[in-house]
Amino acid sequence: MSEQMSGALNVEQIMEQIRERVRLRKQAGNGSAMVSPAASIPVSQEQAAATLSVYDLSELRRNAAATDKLRSQVGTINPRRPGLHNHLIQLVKKTLRRMSMWYTRPLHEFHGSVTRTLNETARALENLQQMMRGLGERLDRMEQLEERLRLNERNFRRVAYLLEQKSNRKSAAITKTPPMFRSDIPSESEFDYFLFEERFRGSEDDIKNRQRSYLDIFQGRENVVDLGCGRGEFLELMQENGVSARGVESNTDMFLLCREKGLDVVQQSLFDYLESVPDASIGGIFCSQVIEHLPSGLEVRLVALSHKKLKPGSPLVIETINPECLFALCRNFFLDPTHVRPVHPEMLRFLLESVHFENVELQFSSPANLGQPTPKLTLPLPGPDLDRFNHVLEQMNKLLFGYQDYAVVGHRGPFRKD
Repeated sequence: MSEQMSGALNVEQIMEQIRERVRLRKQAGNGSAMVSPAASIPVSQEQAAATLSVYDLSELRRNAAATDKLRSQVGTINPRRPGLHNHLIQLVKKTLRRMSMWYTRPLHEFHGSVTRTLNETARALENLQQMMRGLGERLDRMEQLEERLRLNERNFRRVAYLLEQKSNRKSAAITKTPPMFRSDIPSESEFDYFLFEERFRGSEDDIKNRQRSYLDIFQGRENVVDLGCGRGEFLELMQENGVSARGVESNTDMFLLCREKGLDVVQQSLFDYLESVPDASIGGIFCSQVIEHLPSGLEVRLVALSHKKLKPGSPLVIETINPECLFALCRNFFLDPTHVRPVHPEMLRFLLESVHFENVELQFSSPANLGQPTPKLTLPLPGPDLDRFNHVLEQMNKLLFGYQDYAVVGHRGPFRKD
């Protein structure tokens, strides 16, 4: 029994463990762990170990329970048979217990006080844990607010820039040439083309995925120019694949967006830009969804000027809406109030060939029926009649739900007088 009491009342060992835990927590508290919204209490491994050590009161509780049990059993445990001899032994044990009260009672009270204190400490740490969780949630909200503030600040700078440009134009009272294509629409116009494209053209990732099919044409080239670069999807695609490219965009909103992305872009009309660069200096020209904005006759000038400015062997890619697909014509072309007229693919092919582009070809994309062919009928009709009906049905499906876009691709040949 003395050994059991000695193990249960090893106060010095318990106090030493408590001091060691407190020391570890003090050392861990001097660490440099940063608070992160992703974790309620971001700590190092040493700090985590110290925290768990303080939370683990199971050993102390076991010792306390054993002590209380032993204390209650003193004078009641009687392994001997009843009799005078046993009665005298029990009397001596009770007497010794009363005589040792002056020593054991303070220890018991101290033990209880330590247990209560540690329980309160554990509750305080749990409260601190909850406070840290709340702090993490607040930091998350602060990050969200910071992101909104950043976007608002960017919009504010854009609006300030537009107001400044508008003020400068009014003060200068300069009469400008009417807009010739989409990117030349003045930003002060009541029609916000930037928001229009954001809503109806598709996400930037969708546009980049569609334009990936042209990557092989421009791979390994230098000084590629994107005429009417818009939001800069093609420029980003070129940048991601190590191709040096510059965008030309006169719409202020689009220009500012490309600048914020860190893209090489100039704010200028595409004709003014092409006239300003030396002949045979461009390594490739990409012009997507622009030519349908040009007034009649300017598409001829665009093709001829592009041929003049391209290096020999360099490609020209012009993408536009396919007027041979009525779905694209009704849904895409007439949706945009800045479109002037559709351009037939054979006419555009002829333009490139007439100014001596070589290897001219047409590439069709974005089928309206998502590439699902119309099933042929198997009615009990005579063979020629059924074949003729299926052929007409196929042509009608192609006319209604064919490819929505097409691109004409050509390469400049050797030097010659145009």
